[in-house]
Amino acid sequence: MAKNKKGIIIDAVVLLDKPKGISSNAILQKVKRLFNAQKAGHTGSLDPIATGILPICLGQATKLSQFLLNANKRYTFYAQLGATSTTGDIEGEITSINKPLDFSKEQIIQVLSEFTGEISQIPPMYSALKKDGQPLYKLARENITIERQPRNITIFEINFIEYKNNILVCDVLCSKGTYIRTLAEDIAKKLGSGAYLKALQRTEFAHYKLKDAYQFSQLEELKDNNNLMSCLSKTEDMIINFPSLEISNDELREIKFGRTITKDIPDYKWLKLFCANQFIGIAQSTDNIVQPKRLFI
Repeated sequence: MAKNKKGIIIDAVVLLDKPKGISSNAILQKVKRLFNAQKAGHTGSLDPIATGILPICLGQATKLSQFLLNANKRYTFYAQLGATSTTGDIEGEITSINKPLDFSKEQIIQVLSEFTGEISQIPPMYSALKKDGQPLYKLARENITIERQPRNITIFEINFIEYKNNILVCDVLCSKGTYIRTLAEDIAKKLGSGAYLKALQRTEFAHYKLKDAYQFSQLEELKDNNNLMSCLSKTEDMIINFPSLEISNDELREIKFGRTITKDIPDYKWLKLFCANQFIGIAQSTDNIVQPKRLFI
């Protein structure tokens, strides 16, 4: 780590358990200030009502965040059945539906089974998708509704947890681009009712687990005890599934000059490069030629 007038240069990842009632960007700025980090960014934003794991990338780690954008995610959602919301969650205008809600566990599980695999989903108006450069949620706030094209998403798992007091609780493992609000609404429609999200928690993001994440208050406590850096995860752990390649100091010198090196290895779309066990960047390999793509030294 080094210091300059803009803050400390830190290259690492903070696994944050995002609290409810704050935007992902707002909590990102709080974490950045807490670490006095020069640069910070997050991967996969969460709505203000949502809680759960939010990887915060510091320094060079921000350059690898793109590799997590397509990652699968796991959520626990709490859907209030028997009512709808203009936003699909508790922040919207709520309208009750006067229909019986005495669904059995077996009925619900049967309906859930219809939402596994690749399904089509229409994105909600209250989303960050854009139309002619304008976010849809801004149009929705002006009571403007536009046609949205269905998108294919994948629900790898959807598990029933509980149905009590008209609140359905489920665990979902899904692909990038899945709107859990819309999923809950569509499940309720199949049951002959309506729904909106009362709460949402992200429990997994790629290979990261919520149990390994820190609440912001815990980070503050670590800082008070001069132990804040102990919470950091290594930058290279973001791309844990990339194969690793150890290179020599001579090969490192070549790579620093932007040259390729020759190694008797298979073709890889992406490689993690190490020298003397230190992570130095990522590369690609084709026909035994290793081409550096991004160096972190």
